[in-house]
Amino acid sequence: MAAWNPKDYQTVDQRLREWWRDHPEGRVETEIDRDYGDQRWVVVARVYRAGEGTPRATGLAYGDPQGSKGAQATNPLEDAETSAIGRALANAGYSPSGARPSQEEMRQAQSRAESEGPSEKQIGMIRGLLSKVDDGRRRRTDEWLEHKGGIVGLTRQQASTLIDKLQEAIQEADGEAADAAEQGSMDVAGDSW
Repeated sequence: MAAWNPKDYQTVDQRLREWWRDHPEGRVETEIDRDYGDQRWVVVARVYRAGEGTPRATGLAYGDPQGSKGAQATNPLEDAETSAIGRALANAGYSPSGARPSQEEMRQAQSRAESEGPSEKQIGMIRGLLSKVDDGRRRRTDEWLEHKGGIVGLTRQQASTLIDKLQEAIQEADGEAADAAEQGSMDVAGDSW
């Protein structure tokens, strides 16, 4: 996950305070939309302006403590409810431009990226990129991966960083090859004149 600045995101509490300031007679409703029966839920939140029977906006959130940390692991239903409220408020316009997730959601995403293994897509990308790098780079990367327990031993964050570095190496090599080809064609052109 790319670095993010918490100052660019509001907490759900901040969004709620703004909502109540603007709509003191409004209401926020939540309910379990789907109960999977094994401590996994989908929670829906609806925000209403005063006297309105139709929600101004809705938000959904999924609660699942499996492999989670923090509030999602210890209080998954409450955490999902808070996230659903934050999303409903963002959908109602209570979020900074381009910052739809709340601070809480960004922290959870960062925590997952730091602890979960690479996705299937990342594994495929790494394998594909390794087939395109020079032998020296591939050997060094293979040695590093062996130390980490192979591609599947990486975290998602490490996999993302490796993908970026391999792409940079390939672009750099392509640039050097293009420069060499251009230089070669100039030499040939120079010799033919």
